[in-house]
Amino acid sequence: MQTAWPASTTITAGAQANPDYGTAIDLDLPAVLTSAAANQSQGTIDLLFAYDTAADDYELLSPYKAYQEDISVAAHYDPTQVQDIKLVRVASKPFSQEAAEAAYNAGPQADETSVQDGDQFIVKTTEGAYVYILAQSITGTGSSDGVATLVLSIGTI
Repeated sequence: MQTAWPASTTITAGAQANPDYGTAIDLDLPAVLTSAAANQSQGTIDLLFAYDTAADDYELLSPYKAYQEDISVAAHYDPTQVQDIKLVRVASKPFSQEAAEAAYNAGPQADETSVQDGDQFIVKTTEGAYVYILAQSITGTGSSDGVATLVLSIGTI
């Protein structure tokens, strides 16, 4: 039996210099956490939305990768608490939870990837759920100030 996706949830995250939205994303809730809340809940963070100055693009990355790359919002993370969450880019939304798990396992899995409007991913969360995310929109793309916002549509079981 295939497990159908429920209705999607929409959240808005901000890059590391955004004053209005948090950068850390907990896909199991789903919720966006401010820096202070993320520091208190490091083990539940699945992804961060950040501007990569070297690549001149916005990206989604695991909290462990953000810590390794010394991204400002991850400076106070404890590497023994954060996880190296992986994403898999997909061409379309899998028709079921089982198809999402199969797509994730087929890979390739990455702990960091650029993100643009319309990009789609499967993520295995800190709680072991397979989650489909769609980058609905990014405002501020191409801006090196790191204040962009990312609107994500999230499908979870």
